[in-house]
Amino acid sequence: MYGLKDAPLLWHLRCSLVLKQYGLGQSSHDSCLYLKHDKAGNLTLVLSLHVDDTLVAAPDSEIAQLHRYLEGHFGKLKQERDKFKHFGVHVTQCPRTHNVTLSQAEYLTQLKPVTVNRTRGDGRIGSSPATPAEVSDFRSLVSGIAWAGVTHPGAQAAASLYQHCLPVPTVTDLLHLNVFLTQLEQQYQPTVFCGDLRIGRSKLLVTADSSLGNAERYSQGGHLVLLCHDDPKRLGGRFTLLSFKSARSKRVASSTLSAECLAMNQGIEDAVFIQTWLHELLHPTMRAAELIDDDPALLLPIDAAMDCQDLYEVLIKPTSPVPTNKALTLHLAALREYKQRGHVRAWVWVDTNDQLANVLTNLNADGTLPMDELTTALRTQHYEPTRPCKWQGLTVSTTM
Repeated sequence: MYGLKDAPLLWHLRCSLVLKQYGLGQSSHDSCLYLKHDKAGNLTLVLSLHVDDTLVAAPDSEIAQLHRYLEGHFGKLKQERDKFKHFGVHVTQCPRTHNVTLSQAEYLTQLKPVTVNRTRGDGRIGSSPATPAEVSDFRSLVSGIAWAGVTHPGAQAAASLYQHCLPVPTVTDLLHLNVFLTQLEQQYQPTVFCGDLRIGRSKLLVTADSSLGNAERYSQGGHLVLLCHDDPKRLGGRFTLLSFKSARSKRVASSTLSAECLAMNQGIEDAVFIQTWLHELLHPTMRAAELIDDDPALLLPIDAAMDCQDLYEVLIKPTSPVPTNKALTLHLAALREYKQRGHVRAWVWVDTNDQLANVLTNLNADGTLPMDELTTALRTQHYEPTRPCKWQGLTVSTTM
C-alpha cells in the first residue's frame, strides 16, 4: 500500500475499525480520541490515535488486554510506558504522584539562533532590512519556537508576535528573536498534569488578556484555561494547565474594551469546549446532542478573570450603555449569555500584575516576554492573586 496517496486514510480507517470492534467509541469532541466504558457507564480507557502511534491511559490490566488484541490484528507492537517520546514530546509519569509531564526542553537545545552578518563599517544599523539568508533563518527559528508552543504558552505567544515582523524583519528583530530564544531556554517549564486533581471536585479558571500595541488595528489576544480545586475561598490554588492560546485577532479592535472582549470570548469558547469534553469523560455514553443540551449546572463551573475594569463593569451590571460598535455589542451579549445559561459562574477582575495571560500579549523592549510570573506559576503549579481583586462586584482579598 506504500506510495499511494490514500494510504494514510486507508490505514486510519482500518485502525479505527479495529478499535471500534474492540469496544471503543469515538469521542464527540475529537474523532482521533477513543473511549471505553464498563457496563455501569464508567470510563475505563482513553486512547488517542496519531498516524500509527497510540497514547493510552487506563489501568494496567486494560492496557495489557488492548495490547494483546491489537497484536492479534497488526502483529508485534512496541509498548513504552512511564518515560517515552510521543509526537516529538518527551512524556514521563511519576509512579508515586501519577503526575504526567510533557517536556520539549531537549528540543529547545536543538534550536539555533539567527546568524546576523554585521561588520564594522558596513553601514547596517538596527532598522536595516535582513538579508535573504537572515530572513530564512528568522522564519526557521520562529517556526521552531512555535513548535515549542505545544507545551509552553510563552513560546506560542512569541512565535505569533514575531510573525508580525515578516516578510522582511530588521536587524533589531533578528537580535531580539535571539534574545528571546535565550530567555525561553532559561525559563522553560514543561506542562504537568497533576495526578491529585479530580474533575468532580474542580473548576475551570479562564484568564484572558489583550494588547492593541502590536499591529495596526488588530489586537494580540491570549488566554489560559486552568483546572483548579473548586475552593470557594480561593480564586486559583494548585492547577493543571489544560489549554492556552496567543494569536493576532482576526477582527478589528477599535478600543481596549473591544480587544479585551475578543480575547475573553476566545477564552470562554475554549473553556466551554473543555467543559463539555470533561463532562463526556465522566459520561462516555452520552451523544453529542445530549452533551450540548445537558444542564450547565452539571458541568464544571467556569470562573473568568480579566484585568480590564471597563469589561468587568459592563459584564456585571444588569444594564449598561449600548456600545456604538455593533460587533462589540454582539460579543458582549455572547459573554452575558454564557453567564445567564450557567456555563460561566462568575466574572472576576484581577490586578494587571496578577494577570497570568498578560505574558501572551506583548513583547518587552528588548524582545523578551514578561514571563517571570508565568514561569513561577508553571514551576510551582500554583496561582493565586497577591493583590485584592473583584468578585461579582465585591472587592475581596486573596483568601476569598
